[in-house]
Amino acid sequence: MPLMAITADLAAAQLPKGIEHSLVRVAPARQIRGGDLLVGIDDGPLTHAAGLRSARPFPRPRYALTQPLHALARDTGTITLDGRNYTAEPDDLVLYVPAAWCPVAYEPEQRVERIAWHTPAWGYDRAPRRYIQRGTLRRVDPDGLVAVQWDGYEETFLTSRDLVRPVDPADITQEREESGGYAVGDRVTFGQGPSAGLVLDLYRPSFYGPFRARVLWDGTPDTAPREDTISADQLNVTTPTEA
Repeated sequence: MPLMAITADLAAAQLPKGIEHSLVRVAPARQIRGGDLLVGIDDGPLTHAAGLRSARPFPRPRYALTQPLHALARDTGTITLDGRNYTAEPDDLVLYVPAAWCPVAYEPEQRVERIAWHTPAWGYDRAPRRYIQRGTLRRVDPDGLVAVQWDGYEETFLTSRDLVRPVDPADITQEREESGGYAVGDRVTFGQGPSAGLVLDLYRPSFYGPFRARVLWDGTPDTAPREDTISADQLNVTTPTEA
């Protein structure tokens, strides 16, 4: 494994309370597992030092999420380490803190998230798309499992702790800044009508296009809840989500 230089900005990265920089390790991206704390990524060789490489920190440390595979998804050959922004080739070097050294203390009613897949039921592009699914943790079992009620479901689902992570309030803020004021988990209404629902997903179909929201609209005594995708700027937020 090559030597990595600790630059000033990397040394200044704010790790979660109780986690020291001395715990940071280096590994290829393909070896990162759910629960590992992502700190930085290889930034190439230093021109003045043979065999020494530099690393740039991520905008903020974030827990990695295990990426479930989808049989119909297009394999791009890259790894989205945090399920959001950081894509890397499988052999790219990543700075991280192993999950065993930075365990997360979960508790009931905590908001959590995971990577999930959505396949549109209609439209010209029905390719599976990965997204961040959020829910509320209802129970913590001593065997390493947690029971989560994912947004839009009445049931709870048992899952391993390494498949989820706490929702970061900074991610909520980032979503609102990027989408024009919306976040996954918001309660919303549409126009002036009575329709009310829950935002399950936010995404941008093209790099410069407006954000779209996948919303689960509430049912009525006569109709079942229904799911729809709509331009986010047509929605009104009535109850903002909290991390």
